[in-house]
Amino acid sequence: AGYQFLGIEGEKTEDFEKVTREKDLKEKRNRIIVGFTTGTLLMILMYIPINLPISTAYLMLLISTPAFIYISHPIFTAAYRSLKNKSLNMDVMYSMGIGVAFLASLLATFEFLLSIKFLFYETAIFLATFLTMGRYLESRAKGKTSEAIKKLMGLQPKTAGILRPKNIDIEILYFRDCPNYNKSAEQVKDVLKKLNISAPIKLTEVTKENFKDYSFYGSPTILMNKRDMEGKVNKLFICRVYNYNNRNFVYPPKDMLIGKLLSIFE
Repeated sequence: AGYQFLGIEGEKTEDFEKVTREKDLKEKRNRIIVGFTTGTLLMILMYIPINLPISTAYLMLLISTPAFIYISHPIFTAAYRSLKNKSLNMDVMYSMGIGVAFLASLLATFEFLLSIKFLFYETAIFLATFLTMGRYLESRAKGKTSEAIKKLMGLQPKTAGILRPKNIDIEILYFRDCPNYNKSAEQVKDVLKKLNISAPIKLTEVTKENFKDYSFYGSPTILMNKRDMEGKVNKLFICRVYNYNNRNFVYPPKDMLIGKLLSIFE
């Protein structure tokens, strides 16, 4: 069809695109208003007897010609471009229909080859108007879709931050009777690797000798910078249970560990 300047790459062109789209919609809307107004007036002249100083056919010709040119000009232009590119589309089909209707009406007006009964001025006007209305609704729908996509893209952050912690102290306290500390250590290593964080993991066995109130801890207890992860201690078995998403785990799941690590940097 053609090309249109929408701005320079890298510069903000959303406003220009919006203005261009609104201008196009306004032009289509004006054509629709003119089309329905003119078509209705022509139908009144055809079906309601009115005493006029000139022939009804000539009056319809005078009324319909400016409106027909104004409404159908984009359709015939698009059809010409399509034929020039050896392509048949809806514009070509519609231009043939409205063109034949208007030409037949013109011949009938002067009673050349056709009688006065073959007046289709209102048909040509309404066909062009309906096509314009379809294009108007299509353009408006595309515009709303485009704006919605741009709003979604606008939610994407312009910049991203990288966590580069200087010191993270991770310690896992455990009882030998609760073997889940090995799995906890593996989970922590996987999460650190996923977040691209390098930090040593210290495993400390809880005994009466090194912890006075050892019953306070459950195995495994994960301390990050001396901050304990939430978990309930089963004092009967001195094992810890972690509740996440209404489910209980004998070691903290990865999502829970990620949330805990990220909270350190808030």
